[in-house]
Amino acid sequence: MKHLNLIFIIALIGGTSAWAQTQSQKHLNQLIAAENGFVKLAADSGVKKAFLLSLDEKSINFDNNKPVDGLTLWKASAENKKAALIWHPANAAVSAFGDMGFTMGPAVYKPNIDSARGFNSYFFSVWKRNAAGKFKVVLDGGCRRPADAVMEAKLTDGKPLAKRPVSKPAKSLITVDQLENSFITACNADAKAAYHKHMADSAWALRPGKIAGKNKTDNLTMVINPKITECKYTFVSGETAQSNDLAYAYGTVTLNIINKAGVKQAANGFYVRTWQKLNGEWKIVGDMLSY
Repeated sequence: MKHLNLIFIIALIGGTSAWAQTQSQKHLNQLIAAENGFVKLAADSGVKKAFLLSLDEKSINFDNNKPVDGLTLWKASAENKKAALIWHPANAAVSAFGDMGFTMGPAVYKPNIDSARGFNSYFFSVWKRNAAGKFKVVLDGGCRRPADAVMEAKLTDGKPLAKRPVSKPAKSLITVDQLENSFITACNADAKAAYHKHMADSAWALRPGKIAGKNKTDNLTMVINPKITECKYTFVSGETAQSNDLAYAYGTVTLNIINKAGVKQAANGFYVRTWQKLNGEWKIVGDMLSY
């Protein structure tokens, strides 16, 4: 009888794990489908309308490197019906309960859709389900992408999770301000050590004018830039998923940068960071700095 009970427990654990994997895949597919639906809406109905319909009521965008209300910003923006914003998700993750996720990828803005070239960038969007269960963008930011960079491969709904991390609900509650403020304190003391400790192997890092870093080695080389002699993060806000396994944070940044002439100059910017609990530890899975 004891052996039968043990077999039952093992089968139950295995079945629960498979169900969780299936649910995670389902949530991820829905998130990617929401992003691709956003893209299609921009192509069919225009960029402004697409943002107004896709942003959450309390969304955050960035204007002049400062966080602002997204809907207010887009309602006040002039509409250019000849413009085109072309983008697709190339990286994504979702919480275990499917209430929160993020997407990242390449984008091209063309003031005129017939233009041969446009302004290249990367986008970094955080999504949450609203009361109706639909994914809406709660935060959207971006940074410059090299003009000659090849666009990363597109994620489509239905693509297997492959090696992308799968979230599991966590019992211990932690707030995103605890995560961020602890990391910022460590970063101020020794940025290289802080990133080395907290950055996931599968993380993506985005920096102005650089191709996205997609592994820890490349990311550490990118974020520890010898031309940036000072980089001070100030946490503004963020949120943790209901399953306590995914979180996002954003804030402002003050920098001292050595320019092409070799002169140190001050700059202001913003950052977006996403955290995911992997194997019991909170790790940075997305990190963007724009200035």
